[in-house]
Amino acid sequence: MLVRVALGLWCASAAFGAAHAQPRGLDELTDAHAVAARATALVLRPNPRLTAVENSGTGWVTSLAGIKVVITNRHVVSHAQVVLLQFHDGQATSGDVLHVSSTIDMAVILPREAPRVAGLRFHPGGNPLRGERVVLCGHPLGFLRWVTTEGVVAGVATDLPVQGTNPCGDGQSCVLLDAEAERGVSGGPVVDRDGYVIGMVWGIIPGTSLTLAIHTDVLARELLLVQSRVEEALARRAAASED
Repeated sequence: MLVRVALGLWCASAAFGAAHAQPRGLDELTDAHAVAARATALVLRPNPRLTAVENSGTGWVTSLAGIKVVITNRHVVSHAQVVLLQFHDGQATSGDVLHVSSTIDMAVILPREAPRVAGLRFHPGGNPLRGERVVLCGHPLGFLRWVTTEGVVAGVATDLPVQGTNPCGDGQSCVLLDAEAERGVSGGPVVDRDGYVIGMVWGIIPGTSLTLAIHTDVLARELLLVQSRVEEALARRAAASED
């Protein structure tokens, strides 16, 4: 998905908030590459008859009230109720799409088999530092798998002049990255050097090297609305398995 941005407009609205710690040596993102890859999922959206894959994208594992879920973009799952998930360690399972946000480009999937990998942790708070180096992970072009790339935080902005619905939500924060994110990386995690996720990839800004990501503060607020639904769905599964 692409956005059309007048750079002069969003530069005026960019707000750089509380900083993360200063970056360290250039080789210290190695662990972040591994953490991002392990927690990243391949999301396959089957066609309505479940006979072929209609689309693919990226998601990532996190924990919600101790339950592992996969987060991705709304446009990755589209109208699907069930998707197929593959993980870096070879695990494969289906997943139920429990929540599709109406305000931000985010969806929450409950895997039918709990992922064996550790979920990504959200950054404790504040905005990433402009110039901070981060790692992106995804499946570019739809056929490359678990590719990790590096980028630089270019800023945090609100009220971007986006055509149509703002993927980060009206008045909410987007993270701008000087990084390439090809088709297929949508929904992938953006991880800092300490292994915290600072955002979720949404798409590129045409004519620039900039990628837009949904801020984790925005994602966290949306997840609060989903927690009870995830717990209820897990309880229904447990009851059904006992019958």
